[in-house]
Amino acid sequence: MSRSFKLSIIVPVYNTEQYVAKCLKSCMNQNVAGDEYEIIVINDGSTDSSMVEVMKLMSAHPHIKLSSQPNSGLSAARNAGLDLASGEYVWFVDSDDSIMENCLPQIFGAASGADIIAFGYDFPVSAMPGPEFVLATKGHFQHGAPYYIFRRQFLAENSLRFFPGIYHEDSDFTPRALCLAKSVAIIQQECYCRYIREGSITQTVNVKRAYDLLFIITRLDEFIRGTLPDGPLRRQMGRLLPLLANSSLNVMADAERSLWKGYDKEFRMKDIAGYFLRSRDLVYMAEGLLLSASRSPVKTYRFFRKL
Repeated sequence: MSRSFKLSIIVPVYNTEQYVAKCLKSCMNQNVAGDEYEIIVINDGSTDSSMVEVMKLMSAHPHIKLSSQPNSGLSAARNAGLDLASGEYVWFVDSDDSIMENCLPQIFGAASGADIIAFGYDFPVSAMPGPEFVLATKGHFQHGAPYYIFRRQFLAENSLRFFPGIYHEDSDFTPRALCLAKSVAIIQQECYCRYIREGSITQTVNVKRAYDLLFIITRLDEFIRGTLPDGPLRRQMGRLLPLLANSSLNVMADAERSLWKGYDKEFRMKDIAGYFLRSRDLVYMAEGLLLSASRSPVKTYRFFRKL
């Protein structure tokens, strides 16, 4: 019979030999009993010495699990960890980041059956429904899944998993989860420590990132129209779509000009400018008019980015 834990920390690893030991040590350096949580390491086809570093630490924590798979990307690795998890809650921690020392007691105390635990938000209340959380942040919530802890059963009941094979998968996953959560527990303390390194996904020019953001926009639009009733939450989520579109345009604006034509065609085919026009935000609507009238949305965005 498998053991049940309060928390499963899921750590996908792909070629982070310089960082993974620090990450795992931060997960181990917690002043709670070791049998209250597990650490699940998913080796996503690493070709460096990452697994050597992991193996060195496995003897120090009795509940570190290691599972290996061919390189399939972050989404697939997180989903694989979720399938192995037995904790009431799951925390997706990137292997080049770390968590705060001794943060688990506060997290365990805040849980109280909440669907999601969020940290780093200075709200006067300790919990609120997910839709209220989205509205309270005015849509400016962290998209990164590691900045939240999720009740595992909540994810299962809502079929919430990471879409495989895309970049920026958190921008697809997290908004859905927050909109569907009946309760979000709030911890004002920052519990997650992100390390921005050169060469990481978000720090490199990769045109697939731009196209994947367009794909995410259309997926979220389907979710919004198919799930959320007309009202403040639906309107707030609608404003998220042009925000993601600008992120996509920002990536392409730094790419080679020879790549703009194909992207411009995709932008127009998906009617991305329409999301700006329907946002009910005057700034976005003005931008949408310019983008819809332009022969090259990337060129137009690049021009106004300089202003």
